[in-house]
Amino acid sequence: MERSPNAANCRWAVPTLFLSAPAWLQAWDDPWSCVRDGEARPLDSTEPCADCPRWESGPKPDPTSPVQSVEVPVERWKEILEEFGVMHQGWLVSVDVLSSELGAQPEINDLPLLGVTAEPGREGSTIAVSVGRSAAERFMHTMVAPSRVWLERPFDGSGRALQVESADGTKTILRFRTPERPDSVDDPARA
Repeated sequence: MERSPNAANCRWAVPTLFLSAPAWLQAWDDPWSCVRDGEARPLDSTEPCADCPRWESGPKPDPTSPVQSVEVPVERWKEILEEFGVMHQGWLVSVDVLSSELGAQPEINDLPLLGVTAEPGREGSTIAVSVGRSAAERFMHTMVAPSRVWLERPFDGSGRALQVESADGTKTILRFRTPERPDSVDDPARA
């Protein structure tokens, strides 16, 4: 089966969020960038990819492929995590916590993301993930004393995740069920 050309499967397209500063700041307006000519060229939609004569198929999705991780510098946590939260607001997310004491524990399963925040504090920093379907049904998962933060995506660029490691070695992983906003995915229950 042949794949239709689009940014998610083009060899030259990358999520703008994963570019270095200041280019990543354009991610809200231009979610994808073409790096075919050596410099990132912002794409305000994936439509140009469908007719691009220079489109080249990237690697086919492979669930066993490695994840590309980009570590976020501590001094940029607040800025990048808030932008990340805004860009993914409403996306269905799951949060899993991995610790040496308890193993892997699901904390949140397929709830719309409301936001991600990073706050410095006297007793240590915190990072909070807020999810929920409404103001009445809202849940917040807070990570205390985070020490490292990574933005992740599979090798094929089809999805994104956020991983936070705390000082005690606990890892919290926020992952998306699909790389699409929930309002852009057909609801099989309505069909």
